[in-house]
Amino acid sequence: MEELKSWSKAWNVETLINSVGQVTLLKRPGGISPKGAIAAPKGGTVIAAYAYHDDQNGLYDVVYIHLDGSGTILDTQHEQEGVLPELFHSPDGAVWVSLGTTHGKELDIALPLYGRSEHAAPKGTRPFPGKYAAAAGMLAWFHDEDWFSEKKPDRLLRLEFADGSIQSSKVIKLPMPKNNKISLDPEGRLGLLAVLHQEEELLHRTLDEQGKVIEERRLNGFEADMLQVLELGSERDMRVIFTKGTVLNLGVVASDGRREKHALYELQSPFYSMWEPMRLADGTDIIRFTFEEGNGWAIVQNKELRAIFTHSGERGYTNQLTGELLPIPASESLVLNDICRVSDQAYRVIIYPMMNGAAKSQQLFIAQLEL
Repeated sequence: MEELKSWSKAWNVETLINSVGQVTLLKRPGGISPKGAIAAPKGGTVIAAYAYHDDQNGLYDVVYIHLDGSGTILDTQHEQEGVLPELFHSPDGAVWVSLGTTHGKELDIALPLYGRSEHAAPKGTRPFPGKYAAAAGMLAWFHDEDWFSEKKPDRLLRLEFADGSIQSSKVIKLPMPKNNKISLDPEGRLGLLAVLHQEEELLHRTLDEQGKVIEERRLNGFEADMLQVLELGSERDMRVIFTKGTVLNLGVVASDGRREKHALYELQSPFYSMWEPMRLADGTDIIRFTFEEGNGWAIVQNKELRAIFTHSGERGYTNQLTGELLPIPASESLVLNDICRVSDQAYRVIIYPMMNGAAKSQQLFIAQLEL
């Protein structure tokens, strides 16, 4: 296959530096819509985006924006093999992308971002709408859950790699219950955690490499509105982040069953949603969330809340623990698109202004912060 080529157009780039962090502002007259970001080698970041044409005809280019460890834009590459990019890591840490083809029958294909000339054209597979979950050993996993049906079980897509290429793919239906949280345990095994709201239980299951359940345990007496997994494993502490009303909590379950609950922070209004945590370092995770007035992110290190940034109408994000403001020069409400690791002590937040109707945002903010 041909290597990706540099995008023929250019960004209007501005760098803003303040006491909280550095913000890189990208401007695009036709509009820009981020589709996710992922960590790249040496502290880099790749952002997948739709860059809309300036003539407002609704057409766009699929592009990958490459940043180095300092936040400098190295290159923007143009993807011409498909749309709906879902960035993921192969087991050896290389950056890949899953795409939906646009020629002929709708199929999914997976391609590396770098070194495509070393690979043959991929065979398409039936579309799998799930999101990237994890990679370990020789496998990369995607997870799909149908929120509109109580009867359809969760599914996994299992990609097996060898010599840097995909050798096989398999879709696995998980046994009920559905709406599982997916996490790798410290031994590299895939774990599931389901919240059984009616029974007030957590169901923790461990899978083998074929996606079959090999262990399970139930933890009762657990109440949560929303929950995300920080760490799973039967040999060490399980750590979960969860909400109850307006309170963000940390739950810890020791291997012998002992439990701890730590109230981390209380908002003025209830939490609406939480996303899968982003692992910054061992024991340190970042969690995105929304609430009635806005959105934000929290950093949890072991059992301690290190920072919690919220946006609720002010021009930026305020760390509620210190009062420091990360200013974002936009008059509209702000949307968190993604958060990426840079190092054990640094991360990037991808932000864009919320527009009304069919209007496209012409700005993309990439904030780099440190613990």
